[in-house]
Amino acid sequence: MKEIDCRGLACPAPVIATKRGIEESSGSSFRVLVDNGSAKENVLRFCASKKCTVFEESRDESTSLTITCQLEQSVDEDFFTRPFSKLY
Repeated sequence: MKEIDCRGLACPAPVIATKRGIEESSGSSFRVLVDNGSAKENVLRFCASKKCTVFEESRDESTSLTITCQLEQSVDEDFFTRPFSKLY
């Protein structure tokens, strides 16, 4: 599992790193490590806005956030997955 170490980074760096992680994860899970409360809250808030699930685990003086986001389905993909009778 990919791990992004954001310990020691001030916001917005952990949120930007999480955004990149979501873009690069292709729907698989990855882990973000943070070591301050504001970074944790901002990353959690960002993940909620992207409808990602987050599993939070405390580790010594840091927090591990395991993030999973579903791939967004584009309009074109939806067109091809609908039954033919619903297209017209």
